[in-house]
Amino acid sequence: MIASVIKVSVGDYVWLDTDRDGVQDATEKGIKNVVLSIRKADGSLVYDVDGQLVRATKTDSKGRYSFDNLPPGQYRVSVVDPAGYTPTLLNSVSDSAVDSSRGTALSSNLTTDGQRDPTLDFGFYKPSSSESVEVGNYVWKDRNGNGLQGPGDTGIRGAVLSITDYDGLPVTNVFGRLVKNQRTKSDGKYLFKNLPPGRYIVRIKYPENFFPTTPGKKDRGKNSSTFKATSLVLNGGESDYTLDFGMVYRSGGTALPSTR
Repeated sequence: MIASVIKVSVGDYVWLDTDRDGVQDATEKGIKNVVLSIRKADGSLVYDVDGQLVRATKTDSKGRYSFDNLPPGQYRVSVVDPAGYTPTLLNSVSDSAVDSSRGTALSSNLTTDGQRDPTLDFGFYKPSSSESVEVGNYVWKDRNGNGLQGPGDTGIRGAVLSITDYDGLPVTNVFGRLVKNQRTKSDGKYLFKNLPPGRYIVRIKYPENFFPTTPGKKDRGKNSSTFKATSLVLNGGESDYTLDFGMVYRSGGTALPSTR
């Protein structure tokens, strides 16, 4: 007698959470072409019951997806946030059938043939430009080297700044576009705007012959960061203009690494 092969499956929904409550409502629609991948709970690759590697999939026109013909076990599904969307509230209710996961979702342990976990769902919303945040905003020559912006200090033009999220990953703005590096203007100002709510890290490449001024002063609105500056956690409509970098000029000094 040949033993039957046990097959299980997981899924199944990525949706546009228009009211942003983290709950799937009957009037809300799915999001198509969202990329999802699967691993075992321990992070190892998944092979189906036929021995084939299970590759990433995309949601269909109704936001549905499914990983089928899986061996018994527990699985972790990861989602690639669609461009221009922000994850909705995480586990806002106790009902896993209608709530939302963020980033990854872990299935139950599936052991019976035909068993399915359809609760690995991800909700997103689309923030508008008025709900975006911005960070910046000043790179200056610290004439007295005291680490504070003061009379007689002037902006530095052409300093290169880059931005990542708090985890060090590239940033996509609320319109779904990758946020590129910036150069300071003639007054030393720079601004990263139209960012999704969150927390950000700005890094600077020091121009030739310029070096960090004195760090560690307590006045956050006037002090200087060194190599990188971290914003506050920003909600829609908020800003943090304290990500500033003061420099002193030393002709012929040793060049600094671009960033840290």
